[in-house]
Amino acid sequence: FFYFHLSFNEWLATRTTGKTPVEAADLNRKAASSFGLQQTDYQQLTTITTAIARELRGIDQEENAHANARARYEQHPVPAVLQQLELRRQGVVNRGMLQLQQNLDRSQAV
Repeated sequence: FFYFHLSFNEWLATRTTGKTPVEAADLNRKAASSFGLQQTDYQQLTTITTAIARELRGIDQEENAHANARARYEQHPVPAVLQQLELRRQGVVNRGMLQLQQNLDRSQAV
């Protein structure tokens, strides 16, 4: 979900570029509505998902760098390193879910 929402926001940003403030606000309102949220909750969702997705991408980049460095010497990635990265990834996802649960107004969700 974090990756999806980051991609969605990047797509939305391309759609609001060059639009009048009224048109951009309307697109943002519709985006919030498509998730069943008020705009303030949608803004919080966006802030949290963007931060978490970027952190996850960083872990993915570390994993790729490790695998590529090992491949240069025709070696497999070290399982303990991959396991540590997966544990970090799970921790980031859990923290993101907790932040969403704590910050979104459940009464506004569909």
